[in-house]
Formats: sequence, C-alpha cells, structure tokens
Amino acid sequence: MIKKSNILYTSLLLVAIILTCSFKKNLVPKKVAFTCIVFDHKQNEVKFSGNIKHSNFKKWFISDYPVAGERIETPKNSISFGVLILNNNGNILIMPLYKWKDQNLNYFSCQSQQIGMAPMLSIIDNTKKGFFKKLKIELDKLK
Repeated sequence: MIKKSNILYTSLLLVAIILTCSFKKNLVPKKVAFTCIVFDHKQNEVKFSGNIKHSNFKKWFISDYPVAGERIETPKNSISFGVLILNNNGNILIMPLYKWKDQNLNYFSCQSQQIGMAPMLSIIDNTKKGFFKKLKIELDKLK
C-alpha cells in the first residue's frame, strides 16, 4: 500500500523539477552586456558599453571558428591597456586590449591568443582612436 505522504512527496518533487527546468530555460538572456574599459595611471575610463544578441555572443565569443585569412599576432612583449568585459547572465568573459610598437608603427588589438579558438572577434589598428572606432562598430553590428 502506498502512503499518502509518499504520493505528496513525489508530487512535490515533480512540481519542483518542472519549475526548475522551466526557470532554467528562461535564464538564457536575449542580450549580453559589454563594457570597454581603458586603464590609466590617473583614472580608469569606460570608453563605451552596450548589449549584443545572445546568439551573436555564442558565435563570436564562445564558439571556435574555421581559420580564414591572415592576422597580425599579438607579441609577447605587448602591454594590456584595457579590457572588453562581456556579462552573459553572470558568466563573465574578459578580453584584454593590447598595445605594442613594432619599428615605427603602433598597434592596438583585441583578439584571441590562438587562431581558430574562441573568441572570433579580432580588431587591430595603428591608432588608438581608430582601434576604438573599429571595436565599437563591430560590437554594434552584433546588437
């Protein structure tokens, strides 16, 4: 004979499981927040912030990608001068912003350390102003 308390316990457990599963489905955000911060000896500065679609976040920042084309690699002697922070419902992804000089050219970059490995976003420019403009344009395309 099945006790009423066992049926009640089993029913409550099933309701809890169903509620938990439906709650977890709703945890996937539609947008992922980003903030670009520059480090300075006197004061850190938020250059810009915004949101991108969750599907674009998965494609551009989480998934590995097929290699196509060429890119300038960030050298080991580069210096981090800021970060791009992405917040996916409490899961934080941080991409360093690097700068270096090669002969007479300055470089500013935000890219994965390994070709083909996430994140796929790769921005590089010879001026700081141009770099931030390109980075903002690319992030705005992912909204």
